[in-house]
Amino acid sequence: MIGGPDVRRRPVGIGVDRNRANVQTTTRPDDPRGDLTPIGNENTPGKPSGVRHVLSLSRTLAAAGYPVGMTSQIEELRVFAEQNFGRHLMANSYPGRGIVVGRLESAEDSDIWVQIYWIMGRSENSRNRRFVVGGAADNELRTEARDPALVTDPTNIIYEAMLELPAIYLVSNGDHTRTIQDTIERSARFEDAMAVREREDDPPNYTPRIASMLDLRGQGELYFAILRANAADHDETDRIVWSYPFPPEGLGYGITTYRHDGNPLPPFAGDPLWLPLPGTAEEVADTYWNALDEDNKIALAVKVIDQNGSRIILRQSE
Repeated sequence: MIGGPDVRRRPVGIGVDRNRANVQTTTRPDDPRGDLTPIGNENTPGKPSGVRHVLSLSRTLAAAGYPVGMTSQIEELRVFAEQNFGRHLMANSYPGRGIVVGRLESAEDSDIWVQIYWIMGRSENSRNRRFVVGGAADNELRTEARDPALVTDPTNIIYEAMLELPAIYLVSNGDHTRTIQDTIERSARFEDAMAVREREDDPPNYTPRIASMLDLRGQGELYFAILRANAADHDETDRIVWSYPFPPEGLGYGITTYRHDGNPLPPFAGDPLWLPLPGTAEEVADTYWNALDEDNKIALAVKVIDQNGSRIILRQSE
């Protein structure tokens, strides 16, 4: 089985998320008015405060089909993922750029993975772009200008968004995709790549850099990361890396650059979200594309990864 669950591993958080939402606190340094809905893998209604919905060993066993009586928790997790989807994407006019990685439900013996990446924009310069599929095997994704004559600043908007190495699949919202690939090729680690980059230099928003790496070698690894301006000193960068067990089929982890629209735009806070992956890859592409705000969405790509290789599905504005 490609990328089967490793029931021996538990999630490891590398670094400290200083902006993590706390449902027991009415205000935070990045939310002085206290009017932001907590997001992330936090509390489910009816659960004690502080319960973190990161896949535990018992849930991994249930997802792998072991008869341990944990299927009800998986179903609860699916409901929680649907709530995240509704709140953070469907009801959110501007979550910004986003990444989701997870497994589709499948009757096949081997896993079917998807990596989703989308871009949104408000300014003319930001909206003047589209996705292009390339590479020798048509498995790489990059952004390019729709009209080069209208580009005022290509920094942070023209980049490679999806790249691959043998059995390793990378996705990010900037040119750090290439940094990660170069770092892994030198036998270094995902977190080493993120250690040499900073959040984007676009005040007052200081857009976070987000990234994920799916490594299907051996027992497999799934990483997410965010680089964002420190809440107390925007000249400093918080670097947070998460390592997760593989999710159950039909579920994935997701992260976006922002919490919602604003001026300045508030950066994503908390852990990556549990999100649903319903149906086929084409249906997933339609579901996520239709959930994004009609006025702000620009393009969405779904990379499908299975035993036959990878391919990319596109949805984008005319």
